[in-house]
Amino acid sequence: VINVSGSINCVCFDKTGTLTEDGLDMWGVVPLKEKRLDVPIKHIQDRNVFVLLKHGMATCHSLTLINGELSGDPLDLKMFESTGWKLDNPAIDHHQLMVYGIIN
Repeated sequence: VINVSGSINCVCFDKTGTLTEDGLDMWGVVPLKEKRLDVPIKHIQDRNVFVLLKHGMATCHSLTLINGELSGDPLDLKMFESTGWKLDNPAIDHHQLMVYGIIN
């Protein structure tokens, strides 16, 4: 650590409690507008403006239902839950051997 500290330009500290508490919280999102940070949005499920962002957050994950309970990566879980969407039981395509989740 001492050997590389002379080349450090920026230090970031985690004050959210992720190091001391078990679990994550989703505060919100900060969209970009014309290559600049825009106004932070706390509750994205209430916004119709960010349809593509919400669709991406609701579909780009590795979550699945196990015994009716959503399961997967903790970050994916929080991100998906923040969209307010619901994952239904997956449907299986036997011809392509793919499993699809139905998102509402």
